[in-house]
Amino acid sequence: PGFAWGSLVRQPAPALPVVLGVAAVGALLFDMLLLSDGLIVSMRDLLDRTGWDVRVTVGDAPPGANRSAEIRRAGETLRTIRALPSVRSAIAVRFADATIDGPGGASTFAFLQGVTESAQMPWTVTRGEEARGAEAVVINDALASALSLQPGATMTVRASCTGANESLPPVTLRVAGIAEFPFQETGEATAAGSLAALARACGGSTTDEVHMLLVASAADAGTAAAGIPRARMDLFAMTNQDEGGRI
Repeated sequence: PGFAWGSLVRQPAPALPVVLGVAAVGALLFDMLLLSDGLIVSMRDLLDRTGWDVRVTVGDAPPGANRSAEIRRAGETLRTIRALPSVRSAIAVRFADATIDGPGGASTFAFLQGVTESAQMPWTVTRGEEARGAEAVVINDALASALSLQPGATMTVRASCTGANESLPPVTLRVAGIAEFPFQETGEATAAGSLAALARACGGSTTDEVHMLLVASAADAGTAAAGIPRARMDLFAMTNQDEGGRI
């Protein structure tokens, strides 16, 4: 340390940019850590607010890490998990990609989410109303801003549900409301509704495969999460608190 400080004093011009560079990189890494922590806390808060305190995926991949890994026999799996005494309720979540056209002619890429219809959906509606049935969705602020959409507007969805080269006929969906979503990246355009709405966007096809299950525990989230892999050994369960503890 003494030698380094002496070099800095004797040769301030060459050393100063290095010091400033190291400081800048350190500040950037610290900011990224704070940002990632903020995103995790925000996701956990949104899920806690809606009552879903356990997330379930295939294998040992953390929920949300791999949208392509699918839980097969989703209907049977839901029935098995709902029957556990530590579980109050459970719903299925499926993701798809889409290109969405607004009424003004603008177009943008977006992520679609379809979920089992429930009294409490896994997002928070901030304007408008909840999406119900196969004709309506809720969207986030990023998608609303990109296409100048408001509750009551319609949009055209061209989904890709099984592969990048898939070509499906466009469908028109109504925007029921604007919502905050836990499963999205910053600035990512998102639309969500029932599994029936997603199936309609996917050309009317239905599937017994989903990407994630959300569970509301009967009393304790940790107990529910521990019991799920015992009921289905191929599943991985994580509480909202576990996700926050990963930072």
